[in-house]
Amino acid sequence: MLAVDPDTAQAFCNYFGPRYHHNADIFYAIHVAPTGQAALKLCTLDQVVDLTVVLDTRLADMTREEFLVKLNTTSHDGWDPFFAKIIDYIFLEDRPGQSDKVLPAFVRNVWHIAKPLNFSGMEQTVRWLGHGRLPDDCNPITRLPAGRLIEKCLRTLLGEQDWALLYMGIDGFESFEDSNDWESNWKTSKQVQRFLADLIEEAVDEHSAPTDFIGHIYGEDFVTIISQPEKAEIIARQLQLRFAGEVQQCYPTGTAVPPLKLIVGILQSSDGPFADIREITERSAAARQQQKTDID
Repeated sequence: MLAVDPDTAQAFCNYFGPRYHHNADIFYAIHVAPTGQAALKLCTLDQVVDLTVVLDTRLADMTREEFLVKLNTTSHDGWDPFFAKIIDYIFLEDRPGQSDKVLPAFVRNVWHIAKPLNFSGMEQTVRWLGHGRLPDDCNPITRLPAGRLIEKCLRTLLGEQDWALLYMGIDGFESFEDSNDWESNWKTSKQVQRFLADLIEEAVDEHSAPTDFIGHIYGEDFVTIISQPEKAEIIARQLQLRFAGEVQQCYPTGTAVPPLKLIVGILQSSDGPFADIREITERSAAARQQQKTDID
């Protein structure tokens, strides 16, 4: 999807226009958005799954930063968090060095390309994106399984017994990420996510099987599937206690730690049967919301 000036859009279409590009062996579906508002509508289409957004320095009706904030605000509306869209960004810059600007924490997978554009070089970037950003479709921050790997694991649960799913999230994390101090929050939020990933791995290794599944859905959302459901409450309680007692280590000395709480919803195979994985995700999300309500 392109949100660029008309001349650049035309050049893109001239080069990538064939719906199948033989040099890269990739199918290209290009949508041009003349304004930021039009680009937002394209980004939230249900049929769009994995998306590469090419953004100019400024759109006709808003700045690049305003577009990114609006996209983050609208992208979660009506989406199942287990299957969030994967968005790569290619930022076009008027001159080399503009990439030094600090970006909001929720913006991942960014490539900066200076004008004038070298389309053959850009094709290599697009081709690489099309074949995956990380091995096995991993989260770029924690390198834990994400996206389709989580979906694949959930599908296996439909035919199995004796499992528990822990759907975890950090209450207060999103408002912390969206605050105005992007520079420090961007660094700290990544540290918090990595810290929680380490805690989950340690807890599973201690109380369950090292081969059990741990996935990082997006941002503060994690999922763990264990083969010993009787250990689910023990793992959840340990994670909540350790997170509350140790999360401050992720913050610079002297920084006020926001009120972050780890919320864990637990769903077990005995709560079934489940018609499909959508029911599993919905009921695990409801269990997490109920736990948040009980804590509050």
